Amino acid sequence: RMHFPASVLANSTDGANCLIQTSSMLIYASVVQGSGSVFGTSKSGGPVFRYVTGLGQPRGLAWDGDNTAYVADAGGSRVYSFPVNRHIDGAPVVPVVDFNGAYGLALVSSDDEAWHHMLPYSSAHRAASLCWVLACTLLGVVVSA
Repeated sequence: RMHFPASVLANSTDGANCLIQTSSMLIYASVVQGSGSVFGTSKSGGPVFRYVTGLGQPRGLAWDGDNTAYVADAGGSRVYSFPVNRHIDGAPVVPVVDFNGAYGLALVSSDDEAWHHMLPYSSAHRAASLCWVLACTLLGVVVSA
């Protein structure tokens, strides 16, 4: 029987729709009293910061490995970016792209294998290819060009 340590780092919401870990923070999205928000707290616990407010239905988070995180707002059909290097309420939020029903996020760089499967195609085809590559990766299927 295996035991995994668990502890409560935040209890500011009834639940979380998504969670990411940055180098120093845990960031999660939730809907509180009808308004979508993105919260963050230190990995070791402490105060909870409300990075982003006013979202419809936050449904996806991604971190770029540096100082920027992204949130997909399914209710607002848009993806936003915000800095995660400061522990502040109300971080500056920048609209990145309008995307009908934005539900999840994955960041792909030119170093990722998925990128090479998408290069010869249009932007729309790359997005569809990315979904296929990610699904195959999750299912353990080998993808070839």
